[in-house]
Amino acid sequence: RAVSNNASDFDPGDDYCVYLTQRPPLNRFVHMLRRQRQVRAQFQKLLDAGLFGVSFWLAHLIRSDNETLAAVFGGTPKIKDFYDLAWLLLVIIPVTPFLLEIQGFYNRPLIASRRRNAWQIFRGCTLSVVIIISVLFLAKEELARIVPILFGAISFCLIMIKEELVRLEMETICGQAQF
Repeated sequence: RAVSNNASDFDPGDDYCVYLTQRPPLNRFVHMLRRQRQVRAQFQKLLDAGLFGVSFWLAHLIRSDNETLAAVFGGTPKIKDFYDLAWLLLVIIPVTPFLLEIQGFYNRPLIASRRRNAWQIFRGCTLSVVIIISVLFLAKEELARIVPILFGAISFCLIMIKEELVRLEMETICGQAQF
């Protein structure tokens, strides 16, 4: 059967016309990649939130009962138990991935520049320290001054280590795919 370019010859029952009106396979592939990227970003946000929570706990653990840090940075050797400050995790865990997202951390190529990653992580960690200090001030809570600073440094290190491990895995996968 001959195909004409005349619009009046359009037959909705014709298989060829139905094929032309369907979404091409390339769009399905792009949609699948976009969905995969969204799922990967959600997983990274959850992992980063957990790492920020762990870094707050580590910062408190390092400072608690550490007389050397207390002597260097001032303050009493004994600080509040982590249980008394655990409510801060309800601020840290939801806010920190949002801060990284504002920096554009989750909207980047799979293997981005290390300098760019470090700068985005540094800005996110710095903002999280400012937010924690502000929340502590507004709640009139007393916490050793070094804990928020240690939190920022530890969270930066943990997120950078995670990113390097992800980079190493992606480079290994890409290297194996070439052969």
